Amino acid sequence: MKIRRQNKLIINVLFSTCIICSIVFAVITASLITKVFFSFTSWMIRGEFDMGLNDVCHIIKLSVCGGGIMGVGMALFRLLKVKGF
Repeated sequence: MKIRRQNKLIINVLFSTCIICSIVFAVITASLITKVFFSFTSWMIRGEFDMGLNDVCHIIKLSVCGGGIMGVGMALFRLLKVKGF
C-alpha cells in the first residue's frame, strides 16, 4: 500500500516538474518570437534592426520568472486537486 502511494507521489512530482519546465519554455519562446517580430517590423519601417544580446538575455530572465511563477501555480493547483486542473 505504501509503495503505491510513494510511486504516485513521485509520478505527481515528476509531472508537476514537467509542467513547470514546459510553461517556462513556452513563455521564453513566445517572448522571443514577439521581440523578433517587432524588431523585424521596425527594421522594415526604419531600416534598423535593434535587437542585441542584452535584449535577449533580459527577455529570457523575465520569461523565466514569469513562466516559473505561472508553472508553480499550475502545478500546485494540480497537486491540491483544484477543479479544472
